[in-house]
Amino acid sequence: MSSGSATGRVVVGERVRDRVRDRVTAVLSGDLDGTVADEVGAQLRLGVRGTGPGILMLDMAVVDFCDVAGLRALLAAQAEGSRIGCRVVISAPSEVVVWLLDLTGLGESFGYPPGESIG
Repeated sequence: MSSGSATGRVVVGERVRDRVRDRVTAVLSGDLDGTVADEVGAQLRLGVRGTGPGILMLDMAVVDFCDVAGLRALLAAQAEGSRIGCRVVISAPSEVVVWLLDLTGLGESFGYPPGESIG
């Protein structure tokens, strides 16, 4: 757990229709650890279901810490999305999230680094 006292939080934004697909942005912040992973995961899965076929963009620019429980919540949202045709993409990772994606080799599966078209 990080030295800060921030707890993980998810705010799922409104659906935005662009030229190609529906996109919904979820902003995650604070520490994504075992104390909040179940709640964060549930919110992300609701976000995926609310997006339906489309893209759930995860803005993780202000995530201070993410452990294996937080990563498990992200993977569960991704699995839920793949079942219904919703792509889960990390659009703005913090340094901690970039480190975790590099360490686990999961960056590409979450669309990071951005190289291919998200739409």
